[in-house]
Amino acid sequence: MAAMSASAVEGRVPDQVADGVADGAAAGPRRRAVRQLAAVEARRMLWSPWLLLTVPVTWLAGRTTLQANWSGAAYTSLPAVAGPALFAVSVAVAVACGRDRAPLAQDAPVGERQRLTARLLGGGVFVVLMAVVAGTTALWLRSRGGLDLGDEPGRTLHAQLTLPEILQPVALTVVAVALGAAAARWVRHRLGAVTLLFLVWFAASLVYWAFNGPTVRAFALVQSQPITVRAAEAGTDPLTLPSSWLLSAPGQYQDFWGRLVVSPAMAAWHDVYLLGVAGLLVWVAMGLRHGRRVAAVGLLLAAAGVAGQLVVQT
Repeated sequence: MAAMSASAVEGRVPDQVADGVADGAAAGPRRRAVRQLAAVEARRMLWSPWLLLTVPVTWLAGRTTLQANWSGAAYTSLPAVAGPALFAVSVAVAVACGRDRAPLAQDAPVGERQRLTARLLGGGVFVVLMAVVAGTTALWLRSRGGLDLGDEPGRTLHAQLTLPEILQPVALTVVAVALGAAAARWVRHRLGAVTLLFLVWFAASLVYWAFNGPTVRAFALVQSQPITVRAAEAGTDPLTLPSSWLLSAPGQYQDFWGRLVVSPAMAAWHDVYLLGVAGLLVWVAMGLRHGRRVAAVGLLLAAAGVAGQLVVQT
């Protein structure tokens, strides 16, 4: 007791308190260092040759999609147009995160987790750019009157993308950033990481239709609408069906009259699912030993997104 009293009188601070004060004092500079590193990484990523190469490819894909002459081609395929750009985003982030494979001094200004945080934040510049592009595209489509959708007599030339559909490429960009970081963490060689990312985005975008069937649609990365609901047998007179329905005629891929349904609710839940997937990928990028809260939030969002889609679909 006497020793404790003497320590208090002399104004000494216990070691635990001193360490806490030191950590608190260092938190501010570390946050500033993370922000500064994020700005540097964002500038580096924007000049990635992968991104510069895929911009014209994405533009050409969009132009080709809008010029397709089969009914509903543009509306159905437009979500997949961003595939090349998403691949480039993932590669740019993977290259940035892969720099940590080189040995770093123990007294580096920021630790491994802070560097990962900075690179993920730097990748946020792609999310902002995609939001601008998606919003501009939606406004342009609205100004030209919309897109064609459906078959006669249930057809429209003025279909408009709903807000959740417009936000899908933005959510996909969040996934692309997290996927790039995860690939850099677990794939040793850069060529292997690039190959993996190419396969993921090739499957998700160029063959998106393979993952948009009734049983797997809720788990797809790129979700395409409208959804075809069986409305009547092939021999039915379509004029007897409600005039407000958008119709899909019997043909090579279906032997019935289908009703085309655009579901903003399903698209919104799909966006939630994508954010959950991004959270889980960030956890993977952290090495699975850290970030359990991120994993829990990601799992919750992904599960809620899938459940919401299944409820709407049912």
